[in-house]
Amino acid sequence: MPINKEKLQAREVARVSRPEFIRPESWRYTRLETGWRKPKGMDNHQRKQKSRGRPGLVKVGYGTPKIAIWITSIRLYR
Repeated sequence: MPINKEKLQAREVARVSRPEFIRPESWRYTRLETGWRKPKGMDNHQRKQKSRGRPGLVKVGYGTPKIAIWITSIRLYR
């Protein structure tokens, strides 16, 4: 199946509009890595989305468009 520019462009638009997801409180403590971990605490402000200025949560809506899901780097360069 040939890869057309519309699929690549849709994937790029989704990637640019997606926020950077960082681990909760990783900006506060240097011992924590910045890689994403889901907040699981009962009163966690980021999980509840209670305060402004907190990074967003990973949600289904931030995914790749359906038409561009199966595009991989292997298929691009064949």
